[in-house]
Amino acid sequence: MDLEIDSRYLIALGVVGVIFLLIILSKSSLETTELCFNAPTGESNSKCIQVEIADESKSHAAGLSLRDSLDADNGMLFVFETPGKRAFWMRRMEFPLDIIWVDENKSVTQVTPNIPICVKMPCKGYAPKNDTLYVVEVNAGFAEQYDITNESRVFFKLPEPA
Repeated sequence: MDLEIDSRYLIALGVVGVIFLLIILSKSSLETTELCFNAPTGESNSKCIQVEIADESKSHAAGLSLRDSLDADNGMLFVFETPGKRAFWMRRMEFPLDIIWVDENKSVTQVTPNIPICVKMPCKGYAPKNDTLYVVEVNAGFAEQYDITNESRVFFKLPEPA
């Protein structure tokens, strides 16, 4: 009987631990900034959103995975130290995305729309044709809805390093 109580206690403790870990992982501690497409904030043809800034390898790897959804006017901005052709995949994603590839001049170089979630490994990789310094992930359909194209510009300010 004592062994049975101990095993139930361990199972309950394990379940609580997993729930706690999932809560911690789902809470974002990333800095945010306003990012506008096509024109700076306040101009009539701008579309502005709040983005979480993924600027380290850990946040690059996690991205938006393990989240149930993304608010309509939110996204994630991936910032890299040097331009390159980095591939992204949809592993552990729960919703489809548009990926917007941006060069060092903050010009959109490519839009990869409506990328489906990966339901079975191996997941397909998505990479730009040209080097990019920034990548923006938004809900699928965003780029079409707001006419984000290869001629679009992106406006944002990164927080000062601590």
